[in-house]
Amino acid sequence: MNQSANLKLALEIGQVTEVVNVTGEAPLVNATNSTVGTVIETRAIFDLPLNGRNFTQLIGLTPGVSTVDTSQSGAGPSIQGQRNRDNSYVADGVSIARITFGNVVLSPPVDAIQEFRVQSVNADAELGGGSGGFINLVTKSGSDTLHGTAYNYLRNNVLDARNTFQPSIPVFRQNQFGFSLGGPVLLPKLYNGRGKTFFFASYEGFRRRQAASGLGLVPTAN
Repeated sequence: MNQSANLKLALEIGQVTEVVNVTGEAPLVNATNSTVGTVIETRAIFDLPLNGRNFTQLIGLTPGVSTVDTSQSGAGPSIQGQRNRDNSYVADGVSIARITFGNVVLSPPVDAIQEFRVQSVNADAELGGGSGGFINLVTKSGSDTLHGTAYNYLRNNVLDARNTFQPSIPVFRQNQFGFSLGGPVLLPKLYNGRGKTFFFASYEGFRRRQAASGLGLVPTAN
């Protein structure tokens, strides 16, 4: 007891080896928290047909979502049985929902959305805002290559059917048009923003001209 021992160890120089393991599989079970959510990625947003080009129509791809609107305000889908007006919408960290009714007041163009996540059960306490789902939207940003889109969606009465009691087909003209453009900030002879500074801009316009018609009951001559 209470003795010191000196051990002389000889260490040999070994070979230098390096192993890099890359795993691309997603975990089947989330052991960190009980939050349930689904990410709607760029390809689904861009490729799936949307009548009106509103991203909220894709929330129905999330499990536990009912797209039947039973609210008075037309707030949108019901998530996990909660009221339609109890959903929260955030774009790039800024709320885009009306607090009273929970519906979206600012819907970015589909071409400007990178992806969005729908958290439907036990969302983090930092999110808050309501007992329904939390929709977190991320917009696109520029890159080192110039890229963009341009579109014009037209709907009219050419293929509409005439109502039995109407002498002609009512006028209907609808145009939904816009563009998106992103890339590096380049100022000739002043600044080269490749790999450092980017820009992204988008615009969408909506024009509709529609004639309204209705049916009424009136007394006969007798």
